[in-house]
Amino acid sequence: MSKKPQRAKAAKSRKDAFETIRNRISEHQLLPGSKLREQEMAAEFGLSRAHVREIFGALEQRGLIVRVPNRGAMVAYLDAAQAISLYHVREVLEALAAKLAATESPKGAWDDLLKRFSPAIETQLRNGEYTAYEALLGDLNRRIIKYANNPILADMLDRIHDRTQVMARRVVVLQGRAELGFDLHRKLTKALAAREADAAASIKSKIIATARESIDRYRDFIF
Repeated sequence: MSKKPQRAKAAKSRKDAFETIRNRISEHQLLPGSKLREQEMAAEFGLSRAHVREIFGALEQRGLIVRVPNRGAMVAYLDAAQAISLYHVREVLEALAAKLAATESPKGAWDDLLKRFSPAIETQLRNGEYTAYEALLGDLNRRIIKYANNPILADMLDRIHDRTQVMARRVVVLQGRAELGFDLHRKLTKALAAREADAAASIKSKIIATARESIDRYRDFIF
């Protein structure tokens, strides 16, 4: 095998390892404070310890881990003040993404999502079932990023998402939050479909702002 395919395979292995560890952290499979050991990660993913250190460096840049001299790497904590600060930034960036997506998306781009904001999901939410709703919001947000078509904005939001994914799930189950979120996201999707950019930005801003207020109000139960 030539060196070029070997290098390509090694790069893919590093990328796969990075994505796997990243997902474990953002989904709380690895809890805050968990130690990440170079030797164990190297053995699991078939990488050198030097490559694992490169991955740890990338995770540290995203705020997902911290590396302490003489103690090694561990999953970073997210406290209430940090979460609220991140949501302040999200409010601005996601409003911008919604505005761009409303302007740039093609006709009919949101029609299928509008149909999914159905009475059936509302009933599920009243029964404490959130799986379909979370899937719908995930698809909506990914499509907003796609049609906003701004790689820098997408990268910034991706980094914030990594750190707030579990927080968002906790907010959904707070009293009254799912019903409010459902109504606001349905209005957002209608504004996007109608290409009403300012309305889409305003609604998206309200979605994040009210989530932030919920985090602040219930911080003693969330953290």
